[in-house]
Amino acid sequence: MKPDIQTYPMNEQILILGRGGQLARAIIEEFERTNISFHALSHKDLDIRDVQKVRHHIKDKKPRWVINCAAFTQVDLAETQSDLAFQVNAEAVDNLSRLCKEESAILIHFSTDYVYHNKENRPLLETDICTPQSVYGKSKLAGEEAVRKNGGHHLIFRISWLFAPWGQNFFHTMTSLASKRDELRVVSDQIGAPTYAPDVAIHIRSIIQNVDFSTLPKISGTYNLSQHGVASWYDFARSIVNPQFPKTRISPVLTREFQRPAQRPSYSLMNLEKVQATFDLSIRHWELCVVDCLQVK
Repeated sequence: MKPDIQTYPMNEQILILGRGGQLARAIIEEFERTNISFHALSHKDLDIRDVQKVRHHIKDKKPRWVINCAAFTQVDLAETQSDLAFQVNAEAVDNLSRLCKEESAILIHFSTDYVYHNKENRPLLETDICTPQSVYGKSKLAGEEAVRKNGGHHLIFRISWLFAPWGQNFFHTMTSLASKRDELRVVSDQIGAPTYAPDVAIHIRSIIQNVDFSTLPKISGTYNLSQHGVASWYDFARSIVNPQFPKTRISPVLTREFQRPAQRPSYSLMNLEKVQATFDLSIRHWELCVVDCLQVK
């Protein structure tokens, strides 16, 4: 395994929090591939709720960028562990953004489509009202609001339906279940777009390499970031399972037939015009990303 601490000029250094998660892993692999310096910390290395330790690492490393991939992402569990969800997704992010501002570090933070959960039925804009119905969504929105309120340079990316060839995600779950069952029942009335972690990593690398620092006051803000295209969970499941297990049947079901502790938004397809216009990103269709994921797996 390559070391997670690279030796480069300090003013080029990047601090990644949440090493071990699927998004952090994708970013680390992309940075290693392109020889970008970074220092990555897992939850065991640094609990982002520990303000003093976070302060020590930021002051010691003096990163230009802090990429926060640390989060409480277990949507259903958050309903019964709301205190922990808010500690990680809101309070810790509040403190982190304050420290980044103090040290003139640029914070990249990831949020979720679950913050919307409104009644709009067209691709959602960053300016749309946010009325999250789950503890997870509420805690992530509180984290966003803290970052914006604290006023440092920041980029918040709302991502949806994250998947990768590794980690615990829908791709992994469907692959595992289809290998053991003749039939799968998957929700067909929740609409959105999958987001491929390796593609997010490419976008983050591109932004870091190409950003004009004089524009930071203007570009600091909140952005939707997913793949192009539209899907239901049923569509997503078919694209994953059919190439691998063609004999496994996939049956569509309605949300009301598949009760979960946390409410899911029925429509969370996001408008990507802002992120594309600001950063000139080349965003792929989600189906192409599933093909890539199948090949890597």
